[in-house]
Amino acid sequence: NLNDPEAVSATVMIYGFGFDKIDIKRLERLKSSVLVIAGGEDTGATQAAINFLSTMKEAKRPCEMLIYPGADHGYAQPLFNEGKNYNPEAVRTTWVLVEDFLNNALSRGVQPLKQSSSGDH
Repeated sequence: NLNDPEAVSATVMIYGFGFDKIDIKRLERLKSSVLVIAGGEDTGATQAAINFLSTMKEAKRPCEMLIYPGADHGYAQPLFNEGKNYNPEAVRTTWVLVEDFLNNALSRGVQPLKQSSSGDH
């Protein structure tokens, strides 16, 4: 997304880390909307999401955020942490939100990637 902003129409990050450290100059290049989702009990990912949203606002780039109350890190992975963090309700809500976000972003008009003359991708 940051290396080729023209090639990406939407970005979704779910309970991630490190993205809040991206330099604002790089974020200003973004052309796409960004959705960040974290569990309310996942303090690291939640703080990263809050910091990222603040930087995106400063960069004047579109960003949406959902902090799901009661969900912890890895809430969408039934095998993570022996299933203790798995939260089916949060998973359902996340997928509805992600699907809606991507449908809206993609309906705004995606330009197909350029293909080589040989038809290779």
